[in-house]
Amino acid sequence: MRFRVRDVFVPDLDGIRGALDGEWELVGILVGLSDSGDRPGEYGIVRVARRINMVVPVALLTEVSDGGRTYA
Repeated sequence: MRFRVRDVFVPDLDGIRGALDGEWELVGILVGLSDSGDRPGEYGIVRVARRINMVVPVALLTEVSDGGRTYA
């Protein structure tokens, strides 16, 4: 999955924004889904480098294809 730094909820968004430009795109593996009260699957838990999990709204995630493989 691909997403923009500015769309991350967790970990500390201010710390991430201070280190990276909010327009940078990160790529990771969708490892789980979380709800938002009455909206199941509202957020994706995406694992990026060094096993860091980030929480991003599912609507803002984009599938990434690398040749014949698709990463979701």
